[in-house]
Amino acid sequence: MGRKRVSKKSKRSWRKHTDIADVEDYLDEARAQERTTGGLVAEQANDALFFVDKGTEPPSAKRPKIAVSSKSTKDEDATARKAETKTKTIRAVVKSKRPKRRKDHVSEDLWKDKATGPPDPIDEYYREVTRQRPVKAPTTMKLNKPLPVAAVEVAAAGASYNPSFESHQELLKMATENAVKKLKKDQKAQRKLGSLKTTTSDEREAIWLNEMTSSNREDEEAIDSSGDVVSRGDPSQPKTRKQRRKERERKEANDLVKKERDEKQRMQDVYRIKALKREIRDSEEKSKVRMEEKKRKEEINKTKPKRLGSVPYEEPPVVVQLPEELSGSLRKLKPKGSIAFDRYDSLLKRCIIEPRKKVVKGRKYPLKYYTRKGHRDEDFSTM
Repeated sequence: MGRKRVSKKSKRSWRKHTDIADVEDYLDEARAQERTTGGLVAEQANDALFFVDKGTEPPSAKRPKIAVSSKSTKDEDATARKAETKTKTIRAVVKSKRPKRRKDHVSEDLWKDKATGPPDPIDEYYREVTRQRPVKAPTTMKLNKPLPVAAVEVAAAGASYNPSFESHQELLKMATENAVKKLKKDQKAQRKLGSLKTTTSDEREAIWLNEMTSSNREDEEAIDSSGDVVSRGDPSQPKTRKQRRKERERKEANDLVKKERDEKQRMQDVYRIKALKREIRDSEEKSKVRMEEKKRKEEINKTKPKRLGSVPYEEPPVVVQLPEELSGSLRKLKPKGSIAFDRYDSLLKRCIIEPRKKVVKGRKYPLKYYTRKGHRDEDFSTM
């Protein structure tokens, strides 16, 4: 069968129907010879490829050097040896960095501060080759520090089923103070809301009419006690020279009086140095007290939960047994509180979840009820 004839009028047809496998094989073989022998075998002399074996040599004897044909061959051999050495170095570094399976478990803190010193050249070269970067700690670990609050808080001594009299009275006092604070807060809000009076439509109309008429009266010309009409004057009219001179003289007189008063006050301060020192000392003491109070509040706020959402955190009411409810026995104890609520409050206090408000679904319009025609009770007695 003869060779198949195809059209080769375009570059695409030439690429599709031209076989260049033999050319690629020759090029691959030539590159392999250049890598191994430093050039093509056919172009090198016999002395460069073979040597005369003159017998056995001791193990310590050096291997005979292979002669090269030209200076370019020496450069190529040096480049090949350098590339091979670099490849071996990379493989050794990567192999040493691979995690090895050990029998004993060794724990390491990834976030601890490493010892500062000169950088390791092997690590730098490894990162450059593998394009890896050291693990960086997130910035949120430094900003959001956990609150010093225990996950499970121990209840007060007065909450025991058989507490001492002092501890129980102390817990009762704490619960009473919290209840009084909440009651005062509610009363304050009620007083503010009670001042808002509701007005009818007639009262609102009368108030509006009074405001409108009073503004119109103010816009009219004022009348003095003698009955003469006093004009307000046109603000767009420029002032005369006399008015400007009077205004300037009045301003200079006021400045002079103020300057004399300040000078007199400075002269008096000379004779009250002791009083000034006492005032400065009192001011510094007050400033020191304020700074201490500010630090104390900051220390207290460190243990308080932060605001995570629109709803602030509120302390739950203190669970306490009244004196008549104390029994002294677990069998007769009246249970109070809830474990699930305590766990939920602990999550809120430690800022793990945000406080939420119970959503009560409401209707804009009430539901309309009606009776279907088929279910209506008909009164047949009147028929």
